[in-house]
Amino acid sequence: MTTNQPLGPEVLTPPAQSPTPHPLPGRTITLHPIQESHTEALWNLVGGTTDPQKVSVWTYLPEGPYSDSTYTEFEASIHQKTTSQDPLFYTILDNRTQKPQGWITLMSIVPEHLRLEIGNVLFAPELQRTTGATEAVYLLLRHAFEELGYRRVEWKCNDLNEGSKRAARRLGFVFEGVFREHMVVKGRNRDTAWFSLLRAEWEQGVKEGLEGWLHPGNFDETGKQRRGLEGMREASWGQHNTTATATAFLILDVQQGVTGQILDDDSTPERESYIDRLASVVKAARDKPIRIIHVKTAFRRGFPDLHLRNPSAQRVIPTGRYTEGHESVEFHPTVAPHENDIVTTKRRVSAFGGSDLEVVLRSSHIENLVVVGLITSGAVLSTVRQAADLDYGLTVLEDLCLDRDQEVHDVLMKKVIAKQADVVGSEEWLARL
Repeated sequence: MTTNQPLGPEVLTPPAQSPTPHPLPGRTITLHPIQESHTEALWNLVGGTTDPQKVSVWTYLPEGPYSDSTYTEFEASIHQKTTSQDPLFYTILDNRTQKPQGWITLMSIVPEHLRLEIGNVLFAPELQRTTGATEAVYLLLRHAFEELGYRRVEWKCNDLNEGSKRAARRLGFVFEGVFREHMVVKGRNRDTAWFSLLRAEWEQGVKEGLEGWLHPGNFDETGKQRRGLEGMREASWGQHNTTATATAFLILDVQQGVTGQILDDDSTPERESYIDRLASVVKAARDKPIRIIHVKTAFRRGFPDLHLRNPSAQRVIPTGRYTEGHESVEFHPTVAPHENDIVTTKRRVSAFGGSDLEVVLRSSHIENLVVVGLITSGAVLSTVRQAADLDYGLTVLEDLCLDRDQEVHDVLMKKVIAKQADVVGSEEWLARL
């Protein structure tokens, strides 16, 4: 019997295999099914301590922290983990020392729907932000997609866990939304942020990017990465998908009317070199699969799009500046748009205010924004806060944003913007590409 109601495409793939406990070896770490023999080493790693760094690894987990008087409870918890099939726990063993560095699991395993989740992740402070941490997730992704036959891997975390959300995006997972009041964990509400990675995405750039980043040749003699994971993944994605771009580089209000105020009012070496430094970074970004978007502020002649209640009205309307065709809205020639760049015009402080920016981003499948420009307390701050509410991944290049007041710039970057974006210097960001 057939109907005219729409249905999804037919899935002919057989059910995936349930994972079984066996070691998954990597270059820097090995994922080993958790054993009771790991108990003491794991306890010494993250249990029986008041060290804030070690205690913090338990913040978003359903158990812990464990004080020095709770070894028996910890031991019982490890025993329970050794017999669990879902979640299936792996101890992360350092290949050099053979010592545990934490654990990670495959969970919410549904073979008939070809999906599972990577979760219940405990990385000791020594493992966090290391090659081994990335490799642990890579090994599970490869195992799930290539050996077990899953088509979807999920990553779910407390929506307040900014570190986990940044990690998900960095690894290539796609944000899907927030389940409000989803769980009660340790007596507290948990809104859950959902991310996923599909097998097609794994095959079309995520795998290649991870393997390229993990390759020994990507690290110098001190262990510092030569190229960043996101840049390598996007390059791989671009080779497979000529129409898709994951990151946009937003240049805010670098136009004659604004640069004249900010760069000429207070001459310092940093401000004098600003345009040249910005141009250099834009050139480097343009050589990557990154969309360059120039955002300017401009109003229609007569200001029909600027309400008199708006704080800008009293400053702008009497001057007649910042209208289409006026020199104040022309881009600085050193960083003027190239042929393939995108230009959008905003009517308010935020880059999204009165512009078609969000339409451009969604149509181009852009998930991550790199923000630079003028001024920190104006367009930069407003754009970052609105973009964060729209669930974009955010990076702000601190040295390529300026404000009239350096103290205001510093406070906003460290105390406000850093809560919603990865705030880094341009040199560090370039090193990631």
